[in-house]
Amino acid sequence: MPQDMHEAESEASHPTPLRAAPRDRPAVTAHRIDIEVVGLGERGHRYRVTYEGRTLIASCRGPGLDACRALLALGITGRLEMWRPGKPWPDMQLDIEGAAEWTVLENEDEGPRLVPWRPFPRAARDAVSSGAVSPPERGVIFPVPEPA
Repeated sequence: MPQDMHEAESEASHPTPLRAAPRDRPAVTAHRIDIEVVGLGERGHRYRVTYEGRTLIASCRGPGLDACRALLALGITGRLEMWRPGKPWPDMQLDIEGAAEWTVLENEDEGPRLVPWRPFPRAARDAVSSGAVSPPERGVIFPVPEPA
């Protein structure tokens, strides 16, 4: 066997040991969310998501992907671990930026499957927002007939 082929086989069978991260770069740590079931609807469980002891999302159906979008909106990136009460390991580990781009499609005809996430149109969000948003002018979002 030629010498260079033997060396290549030797390197493949003896991988390079892991090296410690450089001292000038902090170790990568994961952000942690905790989820708990808060209800059961026609379409499945609803979850509360907490981050650093505070409610991040009060109620959602897809806690991992929804939390990634919420954290990304706060400028938080990196790795995310999703924990459930009473378990000694995380249910899921996600890359916040990558996972924020996806959602789960599930309906009567298909699913569940991952599909690209798309925000709702702004007009629809404002129409149902519970935040401190001024109500739209009459007929701007939904045509409202004038009283007779």
